[in-house]
Amino acid sequence: MKKSVKVLSILLLILIVFSSSAFAVNYLGYGMRGSGVNELQNNLKALGYLDINRTTDYYGTQTRDAVIAFQRDNGLKADGYFGPASRVALENVKTGKQNSESKPEPTKPEASTPPKTSTRYPRVLKYAMSGTDVKELQEDLKSLGYLKINNTTNYFGTMTVDALKAFQRSSAIGVDGSFGPQTRTTLLKALEGTSSSLPNRGDETSTATKINAVIATAKSYIGVPYAMGGSTPKAFDCSGYTQYIMKQNGMSVTRTAASQYNEGTSVSRSNLQRGDFVFFETYKAGASHVGIYLGNNEFISATSSSGVRITKLTDNYWNTRYIGARRIIK
Repeated sequence: MKKSVKVLSILLLILIVFSSSAFAVNYLGYGMRGSGVNELQNNLKALGYLDINRTTDYYGTQTRDAVIAFQRDNGLKADGYFGPASRVALENVKTGKQNSESKPEPTKPEASTPPKTSTRYPRVLKYAMSGTDVKELQEDLKSLGYLKINNTTNYFGTMTVDALKAFQRSSAIGVDGSFGPQTRTTLLKALEGTSSSLPNRGDETSTATKINAVIATAKSYIGVPYAMGGSTPKAFDCSGYTQYIMKQNGMSVTRTAASQYNEGTSVSRSNLQRGDFVFFETYKAGASHVGIYLGNNEFISATSSSGVRITKLTDNYWNTRYIGARRIIK
């Protein structure tokens, strides 16, 4: 018995020494607790990597995943442990500096390649954030013709939000006005001049690009609940949803399914194209439900049973209630 107690005491002492050493070299990892963890969470939250309402002093899976995302974005080993290299990178990002030790030197562009192709954005950017990277984003949006201002600033305000939304729409990606990984990748491609989906801002946007943008916007609201009379991202009814999606993409339609059924041109079921409005007779005679056709016999709409969702036209319920389609996007 005494031998067992002695062994346990030794193990406990080793554990204490190890933990102390870990803290001494500023390592934080999964399962640890303390004010250092809370400070780390607050920093990751401010940079857009940690999406939680309230920070804690516990290093759990959400903190680990946020650290991994931060490490990937900054060219570090993505192991989820917050050590000296990650700490230096975090401080540099917070102060708007480039971390020359943790980030690979960008490839020197060819003479014909715009210098902006080497741009690296180290964090997710959102409304009300500030920093030199915000100013750089504004300059990029301005160079592409999306931001109409004389002087760029370090503040992410409503004009930057609107410019990003316009860029996201014309690039057929999710429209939310924030600058995350997908938008960053698309922007860098656009600056390189290799984005096939990005139209010339001086030319009229093509129908295909409009359709792609509408569908991308529509899909970004999957899961939003249903409410009769709803016409905002808090809750939609079917025609409020289609009207909102079109408005987000610079187009307008009337408010009800019945009136939308009179817009555009009639399309036979065999000639349906992506972006066409499809109509159904559900709870009353005539067009009482509307959705947006996605191709492959699928459409997206705000349903009373499941909110915004993608459904098959061939499903028995919708197939028997289908009454026609209209082509509105031109």
